[in-house]
Amino acid sequence: MNPSLRSRAHVGIHRGNARIDFSLVALLVLSAVVLAHPAQAQFTNGQDAFRVLGQADFTTSTQAGTATTTLDGPSGVCLDLTNGKMYIADEDDHRVLRFEYPLTSDQQAAEAVLGQADFTSSSTGTTAATMNNPSGCAVGSGGTLFVADQRNNRILRFDSAHTKASGADADGVLGQADFTSGNDGTSAARLDEPEGLALDGDGRLYVADRANNRVLRFDDATSKSDGASADGVLGQADFTSSSGGVTASRMESPYDVAVDSDGRLYVAESFNSRVLRFDDAASKSNGADADGVLGQADFTSRVAGTTSASSMTLPYGVAVDASGRLYVSDGSGNRVLFFDDAASKSNGADADGVLGQADFTSGSSSTTASGVNLQQRSDIAVDDTNEQLYITDTSNNRLLGFQAASPTPIDFTDG
Repeated sequence: MNPSLRSRAHVGIHRGNARIDFSLVALLVLSAVVLAHPAQAQFTNGQDAFRVLGQADFTTSTQAGTATTTLDGPSGVCLDLTNGKMYIADEDDHRVLRFEYPLTSDQQAAEAVLGQADFTSSSTGTTAATMNNPSGCAVGSGGTLFVADQRNNRILRFDSAHTKASGADADGVLGQADFTSGNDGTSAARLDEPEGLALDGDGRLYVADRANNRVLRFDDATSKSDGASADGVLGQADFTSSSGGVTASRMESPYDVAVDSDGRLYVAESFNSRVLRFDDAASKSNGADADGVLGQADFTSRVAGTTSASSMTLPYGVAVDASGRLYVSDGSGNRVLFFDDAASKSNGADADGVLGQADFTSGSSSTTASGVNLQQRSDIAVDDTNEQLYITDTSNNRLLGFQAASPTPIDFTDG
């Protein structure tokens, strides 16, 4: 024990044979709080990225064609920390690239590709081994990879994706009855241009079914049979409705979803320029109201076109870290906003920080280490272990990585 702590541990009172040591009790309580609420990594407004994939440097944005080191409109990114893999949905090349992770260099080469037979092909298809504009991904326990195959109106499942060879077949499909069907639909078993995906700690898969203006929930998704029905829906009152709206229970073009460790669901609802929060999402009844909103002052507002700490225009991606900080890619603002302890934020609250811009009132696109162009679909992945954040800078045909500074340690000897 630190000597100063040892001396303070002697401060207490006796009751009979029991000694109550208030300083030691306080220390134990504080330690429990710290362990229960991980310290937040520290990002600085407008900081430079430390890593780039898809381009040779931070000032290039060329559409370089298909190779192991190039990207063309990358939209989705997800991490498998258990097996040391990163996946990027390289949308315009109609493939998903797999990288060794953590990344070790800029423009690192992919080690495998799904959706194409090799790294130089980029054709579309509707089979177990091909894709058409994959837009999002999520990784579950055991390394199961789910891919939102947007234009094929389906979700592909790759079991133990970290071991798959290039061009491997998917092991399962949702949204379609089989691997050769691709038509859109509005039912519990059909999809219409799915975009973002998220998995909770119990294996529930949430799907941002964009053109149906809803989010579907598939319980125990890894065990679902091909074409299985969803178990729940938000944004619509039932599985056969699809019209958009601006209320606490309606959505307009949801692009992405994220789930925190307590089961809260966040939805990036692009055309309503807001992010909705659903507490204990798995227990919600179909069509239930959201519990909170960011980007708008209330559930019936749809103000767009402004650039401030409390506004959004075309939010495309969301992610949440272990501390409960929410990250939002604000497309028209060419920035990523972050909200500390997002679950406790009041409706329309200000963001606590920004990446991609130097401040909350700037919004121009750029191709630099600190600037981005997020006018198209973009996504976010968080690595709590290494305190890193990754953004698909889609219009710049690259992925950027940001390294946080370690949180300032608590000095238990002070005061």
